[in-house]
Amino acid sequence: MHPNASQPHRRFAPIALAFVLFVAAVPALAQDDDDFSREGPYLGVYGIAAFENAGHTLPVDDTGGVGVQIGFRVVPKLAIEVMGDYLRLGGRNPWSLGTNVRLYVLPFFDVTLFDDRMQPFLIGTAGIQTGDLGDGKRPGGHVRGGLGADFWVTSDLAVSAVVQYAGSGGAASKLQTLNTTLGVLWRY
Repeated sequence: MHPNASQPHRRFAPIALAFVLFVAAVPALAQDDDDFSREGPYLGVYGIAAFENAGHTLPVDDTGGVGVQIGFRVVPKLAIEVMGDYLRLGGRNPWSLGTNVRLYVLPFFDVTLFDDRMQPFLIGTAGIQTGDLGDGKRPGGHVRGGLGADFWVTSDLAVSAVVQYAGSGGAASKLQTLNTTLGVLWRY
């Protein structure tokens, strides 16, 4: 039995933390008419809920975690990020470092949503992952792909949600999860 099975609230603590950070920023949420797609650097923090692929054979359970990202919106339709995640996997606790690419070009969302405040995107990640998976094996590389959306509350503060399918290479090539993240981005 998973150590957190009797405490399901612990799996969602990272997402709750991201929500609390967002609520704490509510006083700063002023109405403004800036360009929400403008170029420039940003910083993000997020909570993770990861759900394992039931078809693999490694002893990994559904889990939660936290992450941080530093990004740069190169042009209105492209952002590049460096990210780091830490997950809780019943004592195995892998972490990952990687590079994200966000493409804000979805053909079925090629319209202005909420005065351009809501910006859907495709996201791809490549990086390294490590952590003991219980059998002495440690994963090497990882790749992820998925969809997300930023909702800009102000021109400098956004809520970001992402769903990605993640797979690892190397010794743990069967480690596959569906990662959902909820966080905040602050553009400076």
